Amino acid sequence: MASVAPPQSQPPAMTLDSVMAPMARPLASSQSTPLLASYDPPPSQAPRERKRTKSMPSFILMADEERMPRPQKPRYKDDMYSPRWVRYSGHLKEGYCETCPEGRWLQLKNSAYWYHKQFYHGISSVTGKRFAEALQQRIGPDGILQGLCHQCGRFVPICNGKKRRNHLLWYKHAHKCHIYIKPEKFSHPV
Repeated sequence: MASVAPPQSQPPAMTLDSVMAPMARPLASSQSTPLLASYDPPPSQAPRERKRTKSMPSFILMADEERMPRPQKPRYKDDMYSPRWVRYSGHLKEGYCETCPEGRWLQLKNSAYWYHKQFYHGISSVTGKRFAEALQQRIGPDGILQGLCHQCGRFVPICNGKKRRNHLLWYKHAHKCHIYIKPEKFSHPV
């Protein structure tokens, strides 16, 4: 069996201050004048202030006004799609989904708000109103709920599971298939 060597004590770490401290002290009282009363290190060794190289994230630098929700006017009369409240601006801009029971902030720039409103709540981004419901519903051969589309006349899946809690597949079909007339923009008084 190999013997383990006893741990060796390591010398204390040397720093510029520990090296220069003895030199900065006056000499013993036997000498009349100290050789080195104070020591100023050369500029290359002088402690420097750290420069911040990374910029702070934009959400930290934003003014409080940007963080505060502000009202946004609807695009059309009875527009259910457009967020009534927004916060931030630019690529961080978020819209508030008031359709959710607990409310929710979703980013507008990356289409999170669009996807959420269209496929979770069934509200068209084109018309600002709900998609048309299925004319008729039935249980398909695979046990999935199907609905009859008024546009194409086919039965399409309504939900993506047997629990029947969402209408995701119906909303995706409606987004592709249904034809809607886009309402005229609101004329807001200036």
